[in-house]
Amino acid sequence: MIIDVRTRGEFAKGHLPGALNHSYLSFRFGRSVQAIERDALVFVYCQTCHRSPLAARRMMRLGFRRVVDLKGGFAHWRTSVDPAQELLP
Repeated sequence: MIIDVRTRGEFAKGHLPGALNHSYLSFRFGRSVQAIERDALVFVYCQTCHRSPLAARRMMRLGFRRVVDLKGGFAHWRTSVDPAQELLP
């Protein structure tokens, strides 16, 4: 599972294929991730790796066991991905 922890507006402008949006800045973040299986492998990312490490730590405190912060964030992915691959709106 891939979780984009950026804001809804950032997510709408483009995100990793298959990503779900759970904004870390939302006061509902903890509640919004509650439906996710605690044993699921979860990758989290933000724009430049400022919010995603915080989100990953919070999820670990909430009982998630397999949370991975995608280093470099969306900005890194966007510059590294094959230009032929479209961003998902």
